[in-house]
Amino acid sequence: MRNFYLKLVGLVALLGLMTTLAFRPAAAPAAGGTVALKLNGKAYSLVPTSRYLTMGTANIHANLGAGDVSLAFYLPDNLKLPLRLTLGDAMASTSVIYTPDNAQAGKFFYWSSKGTLTVTRYDAATRTVSGTFSCTGQLRKNLKDVPGSTVQLTDGRFDNVQLVK
Repeated sequence: MRNFYLKLVGLVALLGLMTTLAFRPAAAPAAGGTVALKLNGKAYSLVPTSRYLTMGTANIHANLGAGDVSLAFYLPDNLKLPLRLTLGDAMASTSVIYTPDNAQAGKFFYWSSKGTLTVTRYDAATRTVSGTFSCTGQLRKNLKDVPGSTVQLTDGRFDNVQLVK
């Protein structure tokens, strides 16, 4: 009888391990591509910390060491390159956001108030995207613009960034 219980406990443990492994989310592929930009004239060359494609919208995030930069843009099914997108429309799905390290839980950030983002290359099979961006970031605090407080994000580019579904 004792062997039966030991075997039962072992079987339950094995099933638990198999279930855990079967339902573990797939790991994201190794970081792909690069992001480069100048923030108020200071150059940064980065590896994206996350890069996703959700419901047709690409989201690319990178850590500057002095904050984070995030890009979001819609990739239509009938994409014609180059795809030039205007930044600054609050209703648009295209944005560049810079969040300084000292931002308190998203209470303030710099949102692309004017500028452009251009997709220059997109491979739908591998979900690999490249492009450029440049904009003025307007400080937003508690979702309201703070007049006169801006940053310049210039010479921005994202190269061969593989998006994860």
